[in-house]
Amino acid sequence: MQNKKLIIIILLFYYINISAQSSNELGAMAGVSYYLGEINHSTQFYSIQPAFGFLFRSNINDRYSVRVNAIRATLSGDDLDFNNGYQQTRKHAFVNNIYEISLNTEFNFLPYDHERNKLSPYVTGGIALLITPKADKTVTFSAPIGMGIKYSIFKRMTVGFEWIFRTTATDYLDLLEEPEDNTAGLKQITSINNNDWYVTAGFFVSWQFLGNYNRCSAYK
Repeated sequence: MQNKKLIIIILLFYYINISAQSSNELGAMAGVSYYLGEINHSTQFYSIQPAFGFLFRSNINDRYSVRVNAIRATLSGDDLDFNNGYQQTRKHAFVNNIYEISLNTEFNFLPYDHERNKLSPYVTGGIALLITPKADKTVTFSAPIGMGIKYSIFKRMTVGFEWIFRTTATDYLDLLEEPEDNTAGLKQITSINNNDWYVTAGFFVSWQFLGNYNRCSAYK
């Protein structure tokens, strides 16, 4: 637990230092979330549930940004949705609300600003604190990585879409746990070496409230 606190403190100091030298944006996001794990092995956009949150982005330059996300998402799954004999016997179903606070870096493939270069695809990655009230480990970590596209619809307003995958440090997002008595072998859990993933996809809108994109062309 001490290591988790130290990592969080270091990341916060890093972000504060970056944001003090950057143009900053505040925004909101909304979309869907879904789960990948022992119930759903690979189907994308399976059993989608609502996800929403807020973001604070610091634009270091027209290529790089650093941002903090706060997201609430719901995950769900049901063995009976899959034509697998073992899952049809196990019949496990779950609904789990999760909360994420993350620090991410964005890289724009094209120079991006609100004046001339208004559109850019980007990739993003970072580290997240994952809160899962129903799981065995209430607080753990995840690692977001994904892609998106952003567009400056007005001088200080950005809209965009992104699709982000998270590998996690837990195998209990689906609330599958090894029972003490597993002699029948029917309710068995999960592969202990294969942690769960969760994914979000959705739209965001942000508003620049600090800093200025109006740069002299000589210093572009």
